[in-house]
Amino acid sequence: MMLVIGFNWPIEHDHSVAIIQDGKLVFAVEEERFSRHKHSVFEPPIRALKEAFKFLKKQGIKPKDVNAYAVNYDPKLFTTEDRKAFYINNFIYAVNLRIFGKKDIIKEYITGNYLDSAKRLLRKVIHDLREEVPSDIKIYPVRHHLAHAASAYYFSGFQSATVLTIDSIGEWDSTVIWKVKDGNFEEVLSLYASYASIGSLYDAISQRLGFSWLEGAGKAMGLAPYGEKSAYYDK
Repeated sequence: MMLVIGFNWPIEHDHSVAIIQDGKLVFAVEEERFSRHKHSVFEPPIRALKEAFKFLKKQGIKPKDVNAYAVNYDPKLFTTEDRKAFYINNFIYAVNLRIFGKKDIIKEYITGNYLDSAKRLLRKVIHDLREEVPSDIKIYPVRHHLAHAASAYYFSGFQSATVLTIDSIGEWDSTVIWKVKDGNFEEVLSLYASYASIGSLYDAISQRLGFSWLEGAGKAMGLAPYGEKSAYYDK
């Protein structure tokens, strides 16, 4: 049996968890289902992960039986400066999780390697469930646009396909065209977010129209700290 669990990391928005068992999706849930905060902004998928492990437990599967975990960004694809700028706010919110101390945050801020903190998150969740914490947790970072493309392709039913992914920004790109055959992804075209982001254009227009963040605009200012409600959540 091959068992893979995918989840969002680092902390951002729309956090969710999915379980792939022998190539089939058997479980998926979003954190907002439990927090009741739309888009689960800066709320890591703690409860979603717990529900995933509870689902597996009903089948007699323990956390140590999970072969691998996957997260939706690859730190190696960021420039040093972009990596620091992108993650500094996430780590500030992550302090509230109490899964690592300030020294860990500084180290990961400098190195940009947030996979260690993802492992600590998993250990916390498993420990809270009073399950045996695996000594070897394998986490594989997936390029952001590849994660989007894979979620479209593998559930399309096609063996061969052309996949178009459009986002505000991944690690550095905003629009990618993929040629896929028998599960092999070949990048045909990639456009830099710095000059060709359709998603950022959409954000800018919707912001001028008065939409809030994630309801259209890309403006992320004024949100309440992790665990607190803001006017945003009431919309």
